[in-house]
Amino acid sequence: MKDIIERPWLSAIGIFVVMLITWVPLSAQETHTVSISGFAFVPSEITISAGDEVTWTNPSDSHNVNGTRATFPTNPESFGNSIGTGWSYSYQFEIAGEYDYRCDVHFGSGMTGKILVEGASHTLTLSFSEMLAHVGQLFKLYIRYQSNFETIDSIIVEELAGPDFQLQSDAIISGDSYYIDFFADMNENGSYDAPPEDHAWRIRLDEVSGDTTIEFTHNSNFTDISQGGTTAVDLAQAEDRLNVYPNPSNSHLYLDAGSMISEVKILTLSGVTIKRWPAQKGSSQTIQLDGIMPGAYLLRVNTTGKGLQSVPFIKY
Repeated sequence: MKDIIERPWLSAIGIFVVMLITWVPLSAQETHTVSISGFAFVPSEITISAGDEVTWTNPSDSHNVNGTRATFPTNPESFGNSIGTGWSYSYQFEIAGEYDYRCDVHFGSGMTGKILVEGASHTLTLSFSEMLAHVGQLFKLYIRYQSNFETIDSIIVEELAGPDFQLQSDAIISGDSYYIDFFADMNENGSYDAPPEDHAWRIRLDEVSGDTTIEFTHNSNFTDISQGGTTAVDLAQAEDRLNVYPNPSNSHLYLDAGSMISEVKILTLSGVTIKRWPAQKGSSQTIQLDGIMPGAYLLRVNTTGKGLQSVPFIKY
């Protein structure tokens, strides 16, 4: 089993626009040799990866390799050759699983073999775009088996540096199916909370067959990614959390937070705070944009009732 890997140092790079999943097909990776010596396959058991090739060599006596499903019905696929002398036979195993085989002439004397084919590992590339609302926030991604929700890899970005970025994992295995779960720490409490407190998503990845690329664009189709949680969350209430207008603006922003405001900040897209306003008595406030250069920014509001809320805006 692959160990869980946490990489809080991982950088975020790249720009992509639409949701897409692509696979790169398997190719042969390694060749393994099994020799025939007397009445035995040497070694009699080997472990390989899907896509690897096995070559049997028979220097002299009358033998064969029989791994057909007619003889071994539980084999994922058939392989084998005819009885003969002085031959070499190769087969590339594409399907993960356990394979038994024998020499038809001498299996009564124990001339049998076994091949364990493990799913080949592949690279998963995840490209995120338009994540502007989460710049400066903690971002976590988990790769989990669909069958039992076991986490096999996790990636941590302590603070998103920009709205478009790329992450990679080498944990996915041919033939396996996964949930790709990820969330942005919207309320900035350092841990996961079900939407709408945090923004979270789940992507199904079924029966991996090669290197895979997923392109994801920010959207409001949030999902509770708690273990076993598969129900999409109705976030109509989240649409009303923080109203900011006019946007774009060249002079001021009016905000209605729906709860008592304790702090207002303007941040650059790289997460640097450039202006801060202290607590106000009320749930609405007018923010003057004097001294702020034209560009894209993030308005972050902390309230006593709803915690942190963020909205991107344009100053022109």
